[in-house]
Amino acid sequence: MPKIFIMFKKITTIVLLFSVLVSHATQRSVKSNVPQKAKYVFVLFGDGMSDNLVRLTELYLSAKYKKDTLVNFSRFPNVALTTTYSKTSQITCSAAAGTAIFCGTKTMYNGIGVNEQLEPVESIGTKLKKEGYKLGICSTNGIDHATPATIYAHTPDRKNFFSISAQLARSDVDFAAGAGFVNINNPNRKWDKNILTIPDSLKKYNWHLTTSVAEAKKSKAGKLILLNSLTEASEDMPLSIDRTPDQMNLKDFARIGIDRLYDPKGKGFFLLLEGGSIDHTMHSNDLASGVHEVINFIETIDIALDFYKKHPDETLLLVVSDHETGGLSLGKEGARNITAAPLMEQKMSYHKMEDLIQKMNPDPDSIIHFIDQQVFKLTESEIQYIKKASKQAIPEDQKALYARNNTFVAATMQIMQNRCKVGFSTRHHSAARIPLFSLGAGSELFHGVIENSDIPRLIFQAMGKTWPTPSR
Repeated sequence: MPKIFIMFKKITTIVLLFSVLVSHATQRSVKSNVPQKAKYVFVLFGDGMSDNLVRLTELYLSAKYKKDTLVNFSRFPNVALTTTYSKTSQITCSAAAGTAIFCGTKTMYNGIGVNEQLEPVESIGTKLKKEGYKLGICSTNGIDHATPATIYAHTPDRKNFFSISAQLARSDVDFAAGAGFVNINNPNRKWDKNILTIPDSLKKYNWHLTTSVAEAKKSKAGKLILLNSLTEASEDMPLSIDRTPDQMNLKDFARIGIDRLYDPKGKGFFLLLEGGSIDHTMHSNDLASGVHEVINFIETIDIALDFYKKHPDETLLLVVSDHETGGLSLGKEGARNITAAPLMEQKMSYHKMEDLIQKMNPDPDSIIHFIDQQVFKLTESEIQYIKKASKQAIPEDQKALYARNNTFVAATMQIMQNRCKVGFSTRHHSAARIPLFSLGAGSELFHGVIENSDIPRLIFQAMGKTWPTPSR
């Protein structure tokens, strides 16, 4: 065979191969430029979580594992800053902020699912449920607390717990999980004269109510509610720093929620996973407990990330908060370095300390001995500080929510802040903007400074839908 023919044949083969490669590359390029629509939406909600608390958690993990560590959502490709103010105040509450984030409406302080004129406004979860999507609502707080309630309830006052609970019973939510209900066994005939308690209402509307993770996993009921407790005033799940391995937590809710809501032949789902207890630890200025709650939160995000990796073109993950709690500052009194290593010494939460001290001999030396032996070791100067501080009453405007405000415990928390070289400006919320981290289909829409009331509109846009009402 002539050499020129052989050479021609080789060149032709190379050209054809190159053409095929270019064709495949072009197809991939065209496909990658086609906007993907979100089918599965996770809203991972760190109530009261600030960027400073996230950074402190990273420093804690870096000290614990002796290597620089970033939490998983710090690596998300898109970040925005969200406003937090309500219709009536610069410093918001979870009710007003939740209404903005899930209903697209700025409202007054304490308002849930209503606008400024007290008219009901529909949440993104309810809108999607009407279109055939599955809906899940999970929180480490009471399931009738402000954030989860903004998905399904309407009331001008977040403290209308019985009304909120009864509205959940009558809702078409598919899966709900949380600490419990505040008024679970209190009769209230004003709502329904034939229904005495919340369990009665849940039964009437065909909910399967359980406190067992194992039972929840096996349940075939159309509507399932998993609670940590059936007792009154269930404000929180056991805090992560105090929790035993057999006690349920937000990760359990995430796994069960995904299993129940995911249907490969269905339209998709909307799942709220709220680390609500982050807020409660920050109200108490309890650094160690706050960090442990954030760690449980990022472990829950890992579960959502596992789902995302299986459905990357159809899944949207949002990590956001409603407001900052505590006014946490990383640095105090001229310190050039801070450290989170001392937090590893704390063995229990502010709330557990209060519970145990309340049962003890009120003698100051006995209480200080308990703190030194059971919470963390104290220096002599720290012992003297607690003795002095415990004699001074906490001013009313500086008292923490969700706490008894024991002066011994408050002084102990102050010592930990001093060790870490960080501080708090309040025991309440602040007006700080909140970062929003996003990953997945449509995540590029979340950028710049945005109103928190624009979030549901942007989620709809990521899903290829148009939000039907104005955001503000």
